[in-house]
Amino acid sequence: MMQMLPLLEILDDCTKDAERADWLLRVPDGIVLRDYDPIRNILLTAGFRHGADFLGIRLSAVHATRGDDGELPETIRSALEMARSAMRAIAFGAPPKGGVQ
Repeated sequence: MMQMLPLLEILDDCTKDAERADWLLRVPDGIVLRDYDPIRNILLTAGFRHGADFLGIRLSAVHATRGDDGELPETIRSALEMARSAMRAIAFGAPPKGGVQ
């Protein structure tokens, strides 16, 4: 069995959605890109569907082609900001509301 990377162990050791949300808000995009599948599995195993949805939006942003101005497309930028807002609320202890998308 392959050993988990320390950063993923931190996520796996989280016991509350608030801790998972905080981790998701802080993790670099490069880690999201490299370790998307194991991160998603950890989140889903913990029952944190909102976190898995947020992770998917972050991955979409990483892969998105930027516009002429170098910015993300408005649809992705809006979805990402709404999802970040929801994750911040969860990180500060608010109960999840609906989906983050």
